[in-house]
Amino acid sequence: MVGPPITLDNTLGAALIGLVLATLLFGILTLQCYIYFTDYPEDRRIVKGFIGFLWFFNGAHVAIIAAGIYHYLIKNFTDPAALRKPNWAIILHVFLNSFIAWLVQLFFAWRVWGVSQRNKYLTAVIVALACLQFAFGTKSSAIGFDGNVSSFDTVGTPRVEFLMGMYFGNTLLCDLVITSSLCFILNKSRTGFKRTDSIINQLMLFSLSTGIVTSIFAVVNLVVFFTMPTNLVHLAVGFLLSKLYSNSLLVHLNIRDTIRHKISESRGVNVASTRRRSGAVISNMEKTEPVTIFMTRTSEVRTDDSPSLASSPKVRHI
Repeated sequence: MVGPPITLDNTLGAALIGLVLATLLFGILTLQCYIYFTDYPEDRRIVKGFIGFLWFFNGAHVAIIAAGIYHYLIKNFTDPAALRKPNWAIILHVFLNSFIAWLVQLFFAWRVWGVSQRNKYLTAVIVALACLQFAFGTKSSAIGFDGNVSSFDTVGTPRVEFLMGMYFGNTLLCDLVITSSLCFILNKSRTGFKRTDSIINQLMLFSLSTGIVTSIFAVVNLVVFFTMPTNLVHLAVGFLLSKLYSNSLLVHLNIRDTIRHKISESRGVNVASTRRRSGAVISNMEKTEPVTIFMTRTSEVRTDDSPSLASSPKVRHI
């Protein structure tokens, strides 16, 4: 199959826009990493190392797709034959995109493991879906290096479509399972009291909104690939996925101080209420735990104005 030469007007322009947006998202990710390392120096070394590792591979991904766009727009812009062939950078992009998404999905699997009281079945489903998308993404990249994809025209073959479809499909399904799991766990943590439930509602909305963003882009990537598999438009959308995943993870980490502050305010109201009713002098409030995200119901809670500090909303650590 020989189609019309790929031109800047129909596909390379979209790929260039994808590169610009990916670079912008990497800049936002860099800022978020700076905020994380500045505001959370007490986090475990393994988590800080993971964040540094994630930032490095996102930077490498931007450099690689920039090299790919340079190959098409600068080096071979007047060579129609070269424009129809995937170069090494575009092929490697698929692997790195899948690898970064896999890392982030495993991190969220670990988070679900913690907040679900170590539900091994739910965690196993998330890990399995993450590994499947990484396996299909790696295979899709591998067939490009072994010469089976000699031009963009051959991307539309059944074999490539199956691999890419499984890659995008498992990515989307894993996102949906993670988001729905977090929302379900949070919903079960309701106490029935306005102050604590309002915090839970905000957490649910936050988890849902960040999960929807990556899910929407996964759907768009899937649709664009199957409708236009022989050009570079689907690559432009794919350039953004790993950056969206990474930014989503950093947002989840950096929002902890905000949630902690809200929980502290909720506890402060309880303590003040107790002080007014009993006339007791309380010199120091109970110290808030260092990292708090999720709350659960405790049997000690009876009313909003319970006289015991032990009845403050119990928090679950990450």
